[in-house]
Amino acid sequence: MADRMIPTRVSVDDKDFDPSLIPLIVKLDGVEIDKVVAYDMDAGTVRHCLTDERGQLVVDPVADEIVTVTSHGVVTVDRG
Repeated sequence: MADRMIPTRVSVDDKDFDPSLIPLIVKLDGVEIDKVVAYDMDAGTVRHCLTDERGQLVVDPVADEIVTVTSHGVVTVDRG
């Protein structure tokens, strides 16, 4: 598996998502981002789950889903 190229774009929502890629270390402007659900190196975006001050996932009570945030910058990805 280590010989496989790291894709420039991944989303856990894609039907062709390959869980064998995990773990990956995703960084935005050099800072490691936790709880990543998607990244696009070419577009410079990382979508990740929002956490509160205790590190718990934030859930939107109306939509009843985990809140995600899309951040922009220079995205780099390495094998974990």
